[in-house]
Amino acid sequence: MLRSPSSRLLAALLLAPAMLVCSLASSTASAKPVRTEYVESELIARQGSAEPGGKIMVGLRLKMDAHWHTYWQNPGDSGMPTTIQWKLPAGFKAGQIQWPLPQRLPVPPLMNYGYEGEIVLPVEFSVPKDWPVSQPARIAARADWLVCKDVCLPGGADLEFTLPIVNANPAPDAKWAALFEKSLAAVPRESIKGATATTNDGMIELTLPGIKPAALDKLYVFSAIEGLVEHAAPQIAKVVGDGVTVSFSVSKQLSASEPRINGVVIGATSGGSAVPLLFAAPMTGKLVPGKETGAPYALPQPAAANDGNALSLGIALLFAFIGGVILNLMPCVFPVLSLKILGFAGGNAHDARARASMRTHGLAFAVGVI
Repeated sequence: MLRSPSSRLLAALLLAPAMLVCSLASSTASAKPVRTEYVESELIARQGSAEPGGKIMVGLRLKMDAHWHTYWQNPGDSGMPTTIQWKLPAGFKAGQIQWPLPQRLPVPPLMNYGYEGEIVLPVEFSVPKDWPVSQPARIAARADWLVCKDVCLPGGADLEFTLPIVNANPAPDAKWAALFEKSLAAVPRESIKGATATTNDGMIELTLPGIKPAALDKLYVFSAIEGLVEHAAPQIAKVVGDGVTVSFSVSKQLSASEPRINGVVIGATSGGSAVPLLFAAPMTGKLVPGKETGAPYALPQPAAANDGNALSLGIALLFAFIGGVILNLMPCVFPVLSLKILGFAGGNAHDARARASMRTHGLAFAVGVI
């Protein structure tokens, strides 16, 4: 699958049934929620205030319209992860995004990882000890995301809010406490110790000691490293000793190079509790692109032939032609057609070579459009 940032974005945009929508989600600076195309965004804090020298959980709140989604730290086979660029007062420090467990978002033949509905991406902040009490701190950030349904739109917003600084134990913000608790509860905390991985002939075998699967067919590994795993390929789990091994394919378009794999495992129990578990494993062996390992995840199997419901070749060509006409009339395409015509029609009509070139370009252009 496509792995580089530009190719992943292209893959996501090509998921549209026709030409992608050629507009970017707008962005504005505001202390209030910012509404862009299909997403409401906002900076919020878990507590209503902070104290000098203390810590506070701040988050990027994203509320997607129904059936739209944004992406996890590893978006999978297409997409782009949400990013936050902080603009902080002197002395403030921000940690990394604490990513809640994502959903699997199959778009056959691709498998993506992301979020639907409302989510908070939490980040822990450190407040400087010498920050004056009663002097509010202005927290600002630039957030960017890709939001997808049938089409994908790059979106972003410049966000800010004012954080009161008080000399007291901060209390939870009643408005956002439940949403923060839900998102933080989905952030994996426990880690599997002693995980290892080996590679051979385009396959990775990940060994996870000390865990028991609730059911082998429910166990699933989310790789946090982009460009390493063929996400849509089957994962095969089996019990080995006191743990499990999971085998899966290396990406056919391998771009990762580090000899390690890390991420999250779901569907396993550790110490009697079934929770998402973090793992980090060094890899031994030669890392090479994978091969076909079977049917992609959730890819429907072809139905048996049914001549009564089959389209004739003529009808199929007619529908294809109508689809092509619609595509050429899309607002992203139609102006480009006229610009191209002006480009090759602007030659010298009195020059024989120019006229021949115009005829050749015109014929090729007409055939291409049709």
